[in-house]
Amino acid sequence: MKLLALLPFALFACTSEILPPLEAPIDEIDPVEDDFSDDDDDNNDDDDDDLPEDDDDDDLPDDDEDEPEDDWEDSADLPPFVDDCGTADNETIQTASGLSSVDGTTWTDVQLCSGELDVYRIDVPPGEWLSVSIEIDGSGQGSTDLDIYEFENPASPLPAALDIVDDTYTTNIIWYSYAETSVESLAWYNDTNQAETHYIAVAPWDTATADYDILIDTSSYDEGVDCDVFFSNTSESGPCNEIMQFPQSNALDQGYVVSHDVHYSHLRREVSYLIRYASDATAAMFPGTNPLGLLDMSERDGSTPGTMVGQLRHPQGTHINGNDIDVAYYQTGSDNLGRSVCPENGSFCTSAPDILDARRSAYFMAKLMESPNVRVIGVDPMIAPVLFAAADDLRSEGKITANQRSRMNSYLAYGDGWPYHQHHLHFSWTWESGHSTSDTSNEGCLVENDEDYEVPRVQGGW
Repeated sequence: MKLLALLPFALFACTSEILPPLEAPIDEIDPVEDDFSDDDDDNNDDDDDDLPEDDDDDDLPDDDEDEPEDDWEDSADLPPFVDDCGTADNETIQTASGLSSVDGTTWTDVQLCSGELDVYRIDVPPGEWLSVSIEIDGSGQGSTDLDIYEFENPASPLPAALDIVDDTYTTNIIWYSYAETSVESLAWYNDTNQAETHYIAVAPWDTATADYDILIDTSSYDEGVDCDVFFSNTSESGPCNEIMQFPQSNALDQGYVVSHDVHYSHLRREVSYLIRYASDATAAMFPGTNPLGLLDMSERDGSTPGTMVGQLRHPQGTHINGNDIDVAYYQTGSDNLGRSVCPENGSFCTSAPDILDARRSAYFMAKLMESPNVRVIGVDPMIAPVLFAAADDLRSEGKITANQRSRMNSYLAYGDGWPYHQHHLHFSWTWESGHSTSDTSNEGCLVENDEDYEVPRVQGGW
């Protein structure tokens, strides 16, 4: 499969030995009331039964309050929509066809003919999250394999630190969605007070041709540590429990960049709010901080990443329902993408970390600790003591509170049961139907050689 070919990971089995963290005994991690465990490979109670079928943004009941409050009207200069075939009417940014940003807008049976691109412009309304999805008429494999690429807006160049796609094409590719699947999508959040313009291209792999539908989904989106304060419906069926695609960053002050496959980049809304809050706060506390790489989350339907290709990237039962996310460590190098921060043997650090930015990493974790819904943060056992020492310094400087520092003792997990965390931390959320067990070992193990984006598979002189 092409996805596996481009992301050549080798899946390693995680140890089944259950060991407590070095400094934080397992029994110090507060349990919650309901029975919902994703720690074990053989659990049978942690599937999606508590969620509605097709648990995506617009299928949850009683979530009307996440809809945009004001009616959005497209810009007067938005080009008309074009469905061309053989006429090359929307092949470039300059000739892009317009997509309305009105929630729920759909175009059906759009044609992508042989040798063509379909380039579109879409304006993300102020204060809103927006996704563009294509649903392909076919399997999305072989002759119907279509993908979405985002082109850099020439009128608003992306900061270099956010342009993590290493491509050499005429048109700068800054993000993309591709896999052998019938659905591809990209999503953004506009935190400014004016519309932000994005350009995307629907492109074939090899000689693929297919019809496809385009779907626009928008939602209100907020910034803060606690999602529940923004909505009146705080139940399990409310907006905060929606699984949403994590929006790609548009600005350095947001503090992060989605750096893994978009198909594995879906989180519960409330978890995404917290991650964004902590990364934004870290960028504000430490000026000049490079964006923090966000790694595996869940698949679109809440499944463990890798389910769609038949090769799990994490133990079965972890990274489900948008509760978990892997996050790179802050580093002393030129970026904060996913890589080992220490000498290592493929599973663990073998000596103290040598490129870890412990202060930024500890501060980020302390900001996460402001939420009462943290279940566990897992790290490598050689990294944990360095983080604790940095947190002590931050506390003595008044940059974090005593409560934040204390909670790190209780909720930071490490030990022999946490392999493959030399290049990222694993964050897990306590959901309403969350974990009653206090066992947090052997969880969230990622495949070895955790790389970031590869060069996109594109043809032609883009």
